[in-house]
Amino acid sequence: GMGITWDFTALVAANEVLTVARPAAEGSKPASFPGTNLVLLSGVGEAYYAVDANALVNHGFIGTGGFPLSESVEPKYLPPLVEQRAPLSFFDVNTAESALAFTFPASFLPDTLLAGLPLQPDSIRFSQILSRLDVVDASGTLKLPTGDYEVLRERRRTISDTKVELLIGLFWIDLSTVFPLPGLGADTTLAYYFFSNEAKGPLAVVDVVPDTPTTVLNVQFRGTGATSTHQPVVLETRLFKGPVPSAGDLYFDATPASRPVRAELYNLAGQPVLISERHTGAFRLDAASLPPGLWIYRITDGERLVESGTLILQR
Repeated sequence: GMGITWDFTALVAANEVLTVARPAAEGSKPASFPGTNLVLLSGVGEAYYAVDANALVNHGFIGTGGFPLSESVEPKYLPPLVEQRAPLSFFDVNTAESALAFTFPASFLPDTLLAGLPLQPDSIRFSQILSRLDVVDASGTLKLPTGDYEVLRERRRTISDTKVELLIGLFWIDLSTVFPLPGLGADTTLAYYFFSNEAKGPLAVVDVVPDTPTTVLNVQFRGTGATSTHQPVVLETRLFKGPVPSAGDLYFDATPASRPVRAELYNLAGQPVLISERHTGAFRLDAASLPPGLWIYRITDGERLVESGTLILQR
């Protein structure tokens, strides 16, 4: 509908994610993504975009500082995936189709990630097919802690089919048949994006349960901005002590850090799932409530990235 007011002023951020936008040439591998002119830098990787007056289009990404793949793996969207369009009008209907596929040697992953498999693979193949329907279904005023904005709301329903296959001998084996992981197979997600002429990118993104859209899973909203970027810190010893795999208890020792640290867990889509603040010395994170699978962890010291990597939860 029109003239709706969405009041998000009571939202309190459980965590902050800092993303830095720079010219593509300032990324670590711009030549791998020809035709792009923007790179978004975050603690878990670099995403390369082509941006002009009409669209923001994702060409692909590389993993750094936390993504569980070697930087030599360069997943690309084919065709490139449209993430934002302009101009945007009430009742606009658009579709976006893309696929992501890449193969890499099993040696790129730590041995501990493959320890639970009955046979060790030679290579691993990841593929994902995405189909998205975007409908601008409402307009009105969005109230955030940072102010009020006139917005259009775009409803995005995404159908994805994700597969991970293992090359064992001469045959490709679907991982989900031998070692089920969350996130594999067919899935549908539903999210509402709030856009304004006053800001680049969405002011808020609300993820909901597809069958019951009034059930909110997660809300991301624009904060007040940041004045610094992550500066890496090099320590002589790793803070994550294991175990790998773990049934839920994750042990760290922040003694080598010069300041209290913050521990963060992310899923493979880069979404935060657990944040724990102000740790000194040895500490434990309780991840027993999270489903089994592969997860990303990050340790920060103020605004600086101290350590990142992957871990496995296994029951």
